Amino acid sequence: MDDGREASTNSLLKDECYTDFLAGDFDVKTYTAQAIHHAVIAEQLAKLAQGISQLDKELHSQVVARHEDLLSQATGIESLEGVLQMMQTRISALQAAVDRIRTKIVDPYNKIVARITQLARLQAKEKEIEERDWLFFDGSFTKEHYFTPNPQRNTV
Repeated sequence: MDDGREASTNSLLKDECYTDFLAGDFDVKTYTAQAIHHAVIAEQLAKLAQGISQLDKELHSQVVARHEDLLSQATGIESLEGVLQMMQTRISALQAAVDRIRTKIVDPYNKIVARITQLARLQAKEKEIEERDWLFFDGSFTKEHYFTPNPQRNTV
């Protein structure tokens, strides 16, 4: 039975009337111009109608012959669509969890960076003030005297 169908399909594919349509560089305008030029429009239309009818019959017979396979494939596709939908739902949930974790990490990190920047600025200002104080200091005390507690130094 398959051999008869294959023979029918092969005869359609090998018919010179239809080989033009199978060519990779088929151009509708060129084909139409040639048909008009050779004045065989009615004959070409009849052959095309007959070919379409044969193709419809072949398509129908192949669908009937592979009915079970087509149904199982359709069922498989529906199952895959369900799995795909479930995976998309899980991916969305995972993305939401990643976003929550990112928020829990990024916010504290940004606060730490801001505090470190603030501390660095404070240290720079402290150093600047310290250097300025040493410039205006009269020089009678050394740095050690200035930072070492000495109760006698505070007497007036």
